[in-house]
Amino acid sequence: MAIPYLINLQDEVENFLMVAKQYLRDIVAPINKIYRENLNEDSSIFWDKKGLASKAEAWA
Repeated sequence: MAIPYLINLQDEVENFLMVAKQYLRDIVAPINKIYRENLNEDSSIFWDKKGLASKAEAWA
């Protein structure tokens, strides 16, 4: 019996997550310019490690 798997799945997933994280960071710059905000361009803007509302969620 063989277990099905995808070749290089882990590499593809890691690459997707890295690109998605960069995209989310790049979105902050236009938001700052359009709405004249001073949101930080680090990853903590979209999720809070403590489970509280993120800065982007609170801003929205």
